[in-house]
Amino acid sequence: MFHKEQQLVLKHKLGLELEHCFKKNVLLLILSYFCIAYVSVTIVSIVKE
Repeated sequence: MFHKEQQLVLKHKLGLELEHCFKKNVLLLILSYFCIAYVSVTIVSIVKE
């Protein structure tokens, strides 16, 4: 059994971990989106030539 203070500390730590993870994932998503956009633009320009 946890004391309420310990539970709050655990929840806070978990929240920070999740936030950190989320920020990392958002950055990865943005990066992969730009990569996909770049690749498709390149393919389109190659096809047009």
